[in-house]
Amino acid sequence: MPGSGWLEFRAEPSGKGGTCLQQVAYFQPKGLMGLLYWYLLYPVHRLIFKGMIREVARKARQSNTTDQD
Repeated sequence: MPGSGWLEFRAEPSGKGGTCLQQVAYFQPKGLMGLLYWYLLYPVHRLIFKGMIREVARKARQSNTTDQD
């Protein structure tokens, strides 16, 4: 990967006892190849990250339900 990338997750209390989960992707491109990489793969990354945050939330809900039994 032509650059450095990392993901950040934030979990904050929301109304009605729930939790707001945010996922932020950071990418620091290295040169022109890094910029091309980011912009060419942006649509793919968007799909992957969207699916990832949904799965994290689903697992958290599943775990919470199991813990309450």
